[in-house]
Amino acid sequence: MLNNEDDMDQREYEGRVVTDSVHERFQQTRIYCNICNRDIIGNEAAIRKHFNDIHPSSKHCCYCKGKVFTYQKITTIDDKEHSEDFVYHKCLHNKELENKVSKESK
Repeated sequence: MLNNEDDMDQREYEGRVVTDSVHERFQQTRIYCNICNRDIIGNEAAIRKHFNDIHPSSKHCCYCKGKVFTYQKITTIDDKEHSEDFVYHKCLHNKELENKVSKESK
């Protein structure tokens, strides 16, 4: 049973939506390409599209010699920006290894 104080608090909140700014739905997130110095609009598919074969890179994979890209995921919570560094690479070494194994098993 609610006491009078709890009952008053409950009535105060009725009709209002209480949100939590930490919830992902209320966070602003953007992706920033460190090489181009510009934002990438979209999600993981947009990241894959942005970092295509013609995109410049000064870093290369030690296995396949393919391009390695760096980007930042910048999240704004309560007007404060927090960033995480990420590396994107589509390694051809794994595909070559899979092809080699499948050929040997035939």
